[in-house]
Amino acid sequence: MALTMRQRHGEEAHDLVSVGDDVGGLGDDAADSGGLGDDSLDAAGDAENPYAHGPNGGSGGAGWVEQPSVYAVGVYDSLRATPNHVDVPAMARKTGLNEAVIRQVKTHMIKLMHDVIIRPGEWRRGLFTPRDDLAALWDGARKGTLDVDQIAEFRNLMTHEYVESRLMKGGLPYLYDETGLWRWGDDGEFEGRRSPKSLSAAGAHDLAPNPARGGFGTQWQKLGLRHPKTDLAADLSNIDDFVKDIVQELRAKGVDLK
Repeated sequence: MALTMRQRHGEEAHDLVSVGDDVGGLGDDAADSGGLGDDSLDAAGDAENPYAHGPNGGSGGAGWVEQPSVYAVGVYDSLRATPNHVDVPAMARKTGLNEAVIRQVKTHMIKLMHDVIIRPGEWRRGLFTPRDDLAALWDGARKGTLDVDQIAEFRNLMTHEYVESRLMKGGLPYLYDETGLWRWGDDGEFEGRRSPKSLSAAGAHDLAPNPARGGFGTQWQKLGLRHPKTDLAADLSNIDDFVKDIVQELRAKGVDLK
């Protein structure tokens, strides 16, 4: 499994964020480019970049940002090979979440390739590395085996990835390469990236709701941002209004978004 640095070291530090572990290559469906129900942009034309062999090779010719586990690769390869019209409606029924949200997140997280900063000055282009815990959520969603708590986790993940995808489509990078954000251990081992302390250093991943706990916590307040006014519907059907609030707030604070 491609673990986050916190998972590798058993850290509970909330200022560390994972790098390149949440998204991913092209299948046979068009990528969603805008809001709910917008299927107009072909995946190869998305800002994330065209399907190609990534830096580390990988299963089925897919290039992962980092090498994942056999289990996670199997789940993601299966999802990528399954047309959206086959598995997305089933996942929506079994989780109670909006079908269009799941469709866009599947495209963003499973099918597309991205430019990811993984070390100071080092970028890789590839599929976001699938983690075992996230693969298990996707697998359970399509099989209908998630319990109530796991469906809540899946909802938080969908919210994060949807907002992140929209911010990236608006022009923000996944993450910025900022010198002060990188963390190194006493032994010189690279440990990860801290959460940004300034809005100018915050990428789409940093500005999207927390993928595990949901919501923004104190991170947005620390960046001088007001929380969205829109209360998300249980099924996420009004998430575009939520995104509009976020974009409006970021623009008001000087962030250049399309």
